[in-house]
Amino acid sequence: TIKNSEIYSALLGIEWNQAGGILENATEVRVLASIDDGSNEFLSGYEVSTDGDYNVYDLTKVVQKSYLTFVDCEGGVEVSAFDKTSGETEIIIPETYQGKSVVSIGKSVFQNCSGITSISIPNSVTSIGSYAFYGCSGLTSISLPSSVSNIEENAFERCSKISSVNFSEGITTLNYYSFKDCTSLTSITIPRSLTNISSTAFYGCKFTSIMVTDGNTKYTSKDAAGNQLNLLIDSSTNRIVKGINANTVTIPSSIKSIGEYAFFECNLLRTVTIPSSVKTIGYSAFNRCGVSSLVISNGVTTIDGYAFANCTYLDSVIIPSSVTSIALGAFGGCTITKVTIESSKIYKAATSKTALGGLLNFAYSIKVLKTVDDGSNTFLNDNYTKSESGDYYVYTR
Repeated sequence: TIKNSEIYSALLGIEWNQAGGILENATEVRVLASIDDGSNEFLSGYEVSTDGDYNVYDLTKVVQKSYLTFVDCEGGVEVSAFDKTSGETEIIIPETYQGKSVVSIGKSVFQNCSGITSISIPNSVTSIGSYAFYGCSGLTSISLPSSVSNIEENAFERCSKISSVNFSEGITTLNYYSFKDCTSLTSITIPRSLTNISSTAFYGCKFTSIMVTDGNTKYTSKDAAGNQLNLLIDSSTNRIVKGINANTVTIPSSIKSIGEYAFFECNLLRTVTIPSSVKTIGYSAFNRCGVSSLVISNGVTTIDGYAFANCTYLDSVIIPSSVTSIALGAFGGCTITKVTIESSKIYKAATSKTALGGLLNFAYSIKVLKTVDDGSNTFLNDNYTKSESGDYYVYTR
């Protein structure tokens, strides 16, 4: 209760260093109406009522700002629009509006609002709509309350300055491209509750650290021995969902597939060894990486489209006998000059320079294991000079 005008003027915040910390744990402030001239900007941000000679400020209820518009939705109201001409840079979303809970941030509400520098999301919001903060390049961090369970597609795409995202326990779903091209986001911690992550949720992010909280029933970042791998792994399918941008990445022998875009644009990645446990290398898994040394172990059967596309440092590749399929563009944009083929199916599929996903585009030396080369490949026979070297036939041009 405040009866002194000087103390009223000194109330600038709830922090410990404001007015001696008198409001640090307060939920209500009563100010004598005769000294409350409405000049206190801090208090004006909260709902006020009258009680006799006092104005009573409820510090649990933020006043609705005029720059936000709301519409009714299931369970309460949704933030539906933002006045981009307001000049507001620090957005505070209230917990209630006209007595109803604010449960959602709607589609595209803050899209391309590059001037926004911070956003406060109350513990009533359960869902963040698609494109809600798309292109908010001024945001540097996001803290999501435990009430938020779902982040829709492209919600934070191109928030290029976000370097920190704090997921509270309660979040369950990240839809596709939800944090696409958040290029300053280099580390992420996945809480126990987050069990549904789209393979493209972090498309274009270049992580140096990936951690999954122990107890998550869907994902892990550790191997069977409990060693930290800095990989986001779907433990139900043993699939790598997202990898880090590092010189060398260790892929454990428990992994069965490398998901689409898992290492997309990891420009620092130089050395990759795919263990024999892996059966499928997914779409664009290593697209636009800096890979210069690649080992594909015998056991891999499928190399999906654009898996190693645009790996311009890659000069040689050995295709083991287990590989049965190389999809369109798998090695497109590469300048591989030396290719070794140990698979009979891949030997037979080598029907042109553009076949095998562009693997042979720049090849001047193609080695084929003698046991799979039956001499029937007319493309190799007609366009290259054939010689022998140990267990291989060598086709050169």
